[in-house]
Amino acid sequence: MTGIKEYIADEAKRIVSGARRADYGTPENNFERIARFWNAYLVNVGKLPSAALNGHRGLGITAADVSPMMRLMKEARLCETPDHLDSFIDLVGYTLTGAEVNGVSAHGEDAEDCPEAHPHMQEAYAEALAADRGE
Repeated sequence: MTGIKEYIADEAKRIVSGARRADYGTPENNFERIARFWNAYLVNVGKLPSAALNGHRGLGITAADVSPMMRLMKEARLCETPDHLDSFIDLVGYTLTGAEVNGVSAHGEDAEDCPEAHPHMQEAYAEALAADRGE
């Protein structure tokens, strides 16, 4: 018999690799789309300057922000129903897709060296490294 940890991990992998990808496309594309919708909403309700819609760095929500924000939503739901299995599965699923969107490598490579890394994350990572070095 499979334990609950294995079941949750296996179910999350199955969902994000199959049904969800078929329904919504790649996490990179889907999270980018979600970020654009969230930014448009925040601009329209006056909580974010319109410059965020024009790609200004440091403004607005990015595809990389979607996974942690969705995980926070699931955590908030678990506060109400701490035994809700689907929320735990979704938490793992958002963690897996977040790793994919952010170019995390199973081989421990840095994002700038990882071919799977999303291009905007490679650039941001390189800038952060340069800033850390005082360049």
